[in-house]
Amino acid sequence: MKNTLIPLSLLGSLVFSTTGHAEDAAKFISQSVPVTMEAGVRYPISITLKNTGTTTWTETDLFRLNARFPSGQSELGTMQWGTNRAFLSAGERVAPGELKTFTFTITAPNAYSYSDTDHARAFRGYDFQWGMVHDGVSEFGEPSPIVEIGVVKSPNLTASGIYAPKKAPVAVSAADFGNNFRGANILKHRYAASPACTHTEWIPDTEMDTLADQAVDMGLKYLRLPVVIPPAVPGNSLPANGCPGGSEWQWATPNSDTNIARVTKRVQAVLASAQRHGLKVLIILDGYTKLKQSDGQCYWKHSYEEVESNARTLIQAISADPALLGWDVLNEPMWVAKASGCLNSDSDHASVVNAVHAMYNLIRDNDPYNHPTTVGEGASPYYKYWRDIVSFASPHIYLPARQKSTIDTTVLKTDIDQVNYTQTAMLRQIEAAFPGVPMIIGETGLQLDTTSGTAVTAPLTETSQANYYERFLNGMTIANHGYLFWALSTSPYQQDISILREDGSARPAVDVVARQAWYPIVQQLYIAYTGRPADPVGLQNFASGLLSVARTNKLPTSLTAIEGFYNSSLQLRTLIDSLGNSAESRAFYNYNDTTALVSGIYNTAFKRAPAQAGLDYWVSAINSGTLEKSRAAFSIIAAASANTSAQAVTDTATLQKKGAVAGNFTASLNTAEWTSCYVGPTSNAAGRSLLIPVTSTTDVQAYQPTIDGTLVLLANGLRSEQPKLGKAPCQ
Repeated sequence: MKNTLIPLSLLGSLVFSTTGHAEDAAKFISQSVPVTMEAGVRYPISITLKNTGTTTWTETDLFRLNARFPSGQSELGTMQWGTNRAFLSAGERVAPGELKTFTFTITAPNAYSYSDTDHARAFRGYDFQWGMVHDGVSEFGEPSPIVEIGVVKSPNLTASGIYAPKKAPVAVSAADFGNNFRGANILKHRYAASPACTHTEWIPDTEMDTLADQAVDMGLKYLRLPVVIPPAVPGNSLPANGCPGGSEWQWATPNSDTNIARVTKRVQAVLASAQRHGLKVLIILDGYTKLKQSDGQCYWKHSYEEVESNARTLIQAISADPALLGWDVLNEPMWVAKASGCLNSDSDHASVVNAVHAMYNLIRDNDPYNHPTTVGEGASPYYKYWRDIVSFASPHIYLPARQKSTIDTTVLKTDIDQVNYTQTAMLRQIEAAFPGVPMIIGETGLQLDTTSGTAVTAPLTETSQANYYERFLNGMTIANHGYLFWALSTSPYQQDISILREDGSARPAVDVVARQAWYPIVQQLYIAYTGRPADPVGLQNFASGLLSVARTNKLPTSLTAIEGFYNSSLQLRTLIDSLGNSAESRAFYNYNDTTALVSGIYNTAFKRAPAQAGLDYWVSAINSGTLEKSRAAFSIIAAASANTSAQAVTDTATLQKKGAVAGNFTASLNTAEWTSCYVGPTSNAAGRSLLIPVTSTTDVQAYQPTIDGTLVLLANGLRSEQPKLGKAPCQ
């Protein structure tokens, strides 16, 4: 049978039962699906299942993947996604115990209409879920978790006339925006919560040094600050009851010069604190977003023309500040206008594009230091509007952490694995939208439940938040993109999403972010001592130990820093020696032969034999008792990282590349099932084999298919190994 769609008229006869034959069974493994789409556009999807039954799946026997509709009959019919089947290839066989990845294309529902009075439809969600079917027999097996996909309309537009960008965006180095770009958004109050609508309250003041201290503690380098620009003619552009207490002024005073002076002073104070802490700040220029008010009309809260003069004043006042990283031209311009019901025509979209381009031109005319620019947008179909004005892309991604219940769609289930199922597809979308442009994620985070949960809502707790950050940051490691999470704030108005509490104490997510900075060091140590990537639990525990020592003693994140502190800290010695004294390391190296031990460390870490002088030095140090064998691997790799010779630089680069591949491998073990695959001598050997070919010139991102192949080996090749360990077969 050809891989063609089955006519809707035949579906009733092909699928008439959901009970299933006992021999047909499937287990969901993973999926890759974006959470936002543009209406009518085609998107690639992949879903991986495991054949856990006794039958072999073939196309001839009518085994397929089919669309499920957990909310009942689809609003748009069973062809809601443009197709309702994904097929096996002719002659393909998926035997019991094997994995099958279905890769296919769907089309986002094209049900959007500007005439629809329900503006929620502009970003409404459609349930996405697929599972196996034995056509003519039954649906069977575990379906994919439900993902709610938001669909929006995004007409193609270009800036024209006076609004066209006058200059190309400033070029930046892609290397500066990789996974080493780590930061947070800072904000004091939200717009509606700002006392007396005095929008200088967005900007941290007395708590700024606390926020900067926390940022440094977490190993962050960058902050992002929204600044609402006051209008030239202040006034009550909100209804009188739109401000707390019914204030008639949106700003502290009716005097424009006073207002912009206050804003500028507070921004400069933030920049000064950042400079003292070695941090850079990305400034968002806000205050000209199209919003809908209680009278139902859309208008510019403070249009570009109203804020232009004060924006110029601010740009000129802070452009020379050494702590300034660059400019975010407007925060979520399309998303905010859409969420307010103010994208009701193609011309509405164009008006937003024109305003943002006008602000971009103002920046280029008034910043003689040529800081880079970006636009933090909140929905992927809108990214295309900002390609011509961004030095680096900074899209916002808030991935789902819940799924709808397959039994009762009014009940939500907390499922952190949803991050893994959607992140890769979203990052792929963004990379396609900004080809060749460096990219970070400008906002991400998890909004906590303010209550302990209700009958219709599973609670998202601080533990959920920490797990979210672990999963999300692992994905960013694999993709090699930086991030600015939301938010670092002690404000009572940010407590549902901040990773700091009101009293400044840290939520568990703080430690997750902080220990991630130590992951590359831990991977290098694991490689030097065992030749393999760290397992997820070992990685987290070891990094937490290093973080504890570093916090107490103010140590930078480097091998040389902790090597130099080794003799001063019993905690650090115990931690490092736990690797050197482990049975695994003792079995991997010949600890009874010092020459063989040193040579083995060099071959494992640097992919070469030691030069005679280096071999003699380390053998002498060990044999004389100056260097314990349990410390040898640590000291050898730390010495290389501190040496500036050409050979040492190559050695360090080789180990760092091995560590990066190991980091991507461990990050890929992103569910409990995958973690259970990486257990025992056979899987450890597979991890070592993965790293052997890596050199100082290996392209880590291009190496990901090899990592994925090792994961498949773990899933398919260890079915006989796992039972010996008292565990169920892997996956």
